This record gives sequence, C-alpha cells and structure tokens, in this order.
Amino acid sequence: MEPVIQVRDVTKIYDGRKVLDGICLDVRQGETLVILGGSGSGKSTLLRLMIGNISYDGGDIVGFGRSLAAMTPAARKAQTGTGMATRELNSCRTALS
Repeated sequence: MEPVIQVRDVTKIYDGRKVLDGICLDVRQGETLVILGGSGSGKSTLLRLMIGNISYDGGDIVGFGRSLAAMTPAARKAQTGTGMATRELNSCRTALS
C-alpha cells in the first residue's frame, strides 16, 4: 500500500538551530504512528510540518501524492485535511471551562 504521507530528508531550522535534520518516515492509510521524544526534540515541529501548518527548510513532504513544498499554507491544510490540538490548547480550554 502506497503511503498517504511521505517525509523525505526533512530539515527545519529555527533561529539558526537545526531542530530536525534529515527526518524520513512513511504513514499509510489506517496506520497508527507514535512520535516519542523528550521535551524540545522536535515532535510537535514534525507534526506541524506534516499537516502543513509550517514550512520546512529542506527535504520534502508528500501528502496524498502531492508535494507540500510548493503549496500555500491554506492549500497545504486543505490537502492534508488535518489539524492538531496541543497541550497549550487543552490547557486554555480547561482554564476557560
């Protein structure tokens, strides 16, 4: 089965610091994937890249057969059809409840 998301040699740099360096992975339809690591290891950054919320500095991410690199942020979101709830969002909901 062909992957629905392919991450190939992806690099992300924040303030001159490489947070992701050459990441590769495939996600197939119906597959469950766990990304595990310590605080500041790039987990949330990788997820934000994969769903198209932020741009990457090197490599490529292909979602459903199309490279996300050449798409606008709105087109990337529409292409992946995904979103992300972070613990900060959950904290805000709890505080406002």
